[in-house]
Amino acid sequence: MTVNLPQSVVIVGAGHAGGRAAINLRQLGFAGRITVLGDEMHPPYERPPLSKEVLTGIAPAQSTHLVASGEWDALDVKLALGDAVVEVDRGRGAVRLASSEVVPYDALILATGARARAFPGKVDAGAPVHTLRTLADAAALAPRLLRDARVAVLGAGFIGLEVASSAVQLGARVTVIEAAERPLMRLLPTGFAEWITSLHAGNGVDLRFDTRVTRLRANGIEMEHGAGVAADVIVVGIGAQPNDELASQAGLAVENGVLVDGECRTHDPHIFAIGDVARLRATHTQATSRIESWRKAEDDAQTVAAVLCGAQTRPRDVPWFWTDQFGRNIQLAGEPSDRYASVLRGNPGQGSFVIYYLEGNALRGVIGVDCGRDVRAAQKLIQNCADIDPAALPTPKVKAAKAESRPA
Repeated sequence: MTVNLPQSVVIVGAGHAGGRAAINLRQLGFAGRITVLGDEMHPPYERPPLSKEVLTGIAPAQSTHLVASGEWDALDVKLALGDAVVEVDRGRGAVRLASSEVVPYDALILATGARARAFPGKVDAGAPVHTLRTLADAAALAPRLLRDARVAVLGAGFIGLEVASSAVQLGARVTVIEAAERPLMRLLPTGFAEWITSLHAGNGVDLRFDTRVTRLRANGIEMEHGAGVAADVIVVGIGAQPNDELASQAGLAVENGVLVDGECRTHDPHIFAIGDVARLRATHTQATSRIESWRKAEDDAQTVAAVLCGAQTRPRDVPWFWTDQFGRNIQLAGEPSDRYASVLRGNPGQGSFVIYYLEGNALRGVIGVDCGRDVRAAQKLIQNCADIDPAALPTPKVKAAKAESRPA
């Protein structure tokens, strides 16, 4: 069943995906009422800069906002901030806020995102524990990253490694503790994981892999077998938990995320889910999947806006991620994996390089360092399922590695 030209759209979640959905609806000509509901006091903003430019003070918090505050009025989008949605009443077609206000909808978009996963072990009173998911998190953590501060980062995923890079840039002494045997175990092939490990070790980060933390204390962390690491700041970056409780309480299907089809629909024809909270249902050719990324938020917002405006949805882009660490821009697209043959172009020790991952003559994934143009070109080859001659894969222009500015 198709939702045809609703007169009112309510978006629950004033983050990147929710804000972009509202903008795209207007760009596609939607003339009805749009209401964006969020529990934070900030207007919709992007999260990637939080662990980089915002944390290091290079950019102010306002630089993360999707649009300037006055532009929401120009778009005729109502922002209702600082008041959480506590109930979805599907029978009435309305949501109820913590303030008891009831907001009706013709179409509802759940863009509730995810929250930082809490440390599962014991946390002592006074332990200096931080996470990094929101602007408020960044504002709380930034003043603690002082010169010579001892910073323990739990988790060697994107957030943990970016925080480590930013903290070192600010002069802190950083230890990263990871339960897996290498960083980004589920995302990075072994060879590239070794390169990123060397990047951090070469910049003074103390990396501890295959290590489990059991307790967070006021003066540091305690690991298995009684070993410990002294710390003035503890940053927990062990993943994110989708905020799917609201959907579950409303009787929608959830599975570590709200289950949706390729057009972001739940099984209720009037309700959609997008961004980090949305999980694509399994098909006969593809397993269920939930991706947390800037690109996913953008794609879902475009898709749901097109569906609600009766416009044609465009094909989704190849999955793409990026991270900036120690002055290096790292981009991944497709499915770089140890399952595929790898072809290296460039020299990892002397600047830009790219690694292509092939299954026969089909390009399945790519990782590039300081060569965004080459990654974009590879994305098109992956998208088009082009037949590749491995010998013809290009080498990126030689670009010297940028030296990361570090305090003396």
